Amino acid sequence: MLNVARGGASSRDLSTQVVGTKITDSDVVVLSVGTNDAAPWQQVPVDEFAENLSRFCSSHVPRNWIYLACPGVDERCLNPVGDRTNAIIAP
Repeated sequence: MLNVARGGASSRDLSTQVVGTKITDSDVVVLSVGTNDAAPWQQVPVDEFAENLSRFCSSHVPRNWIYLACPGVDERCLNPVGDRTNAIIAP
């Protein structure tokens, strides 16, 4: 098992996170991205997010993909101004 996750990463970082690894047709890849893309300090547009995921997934051919969707934001823990909200990550 190899974990290349990095806190604060967005879909823009997918390709650089796997540099030096070899994803083969016998691997299972777990992909979990989304909430950081919606962070006000990143604000990756939805079209770009979709393109980043599409480009990454089409450039690798593992045995299987597992996508973990972000669970949403616990809005009780938000900073008062300029934080992620469920409305931002919903599209």
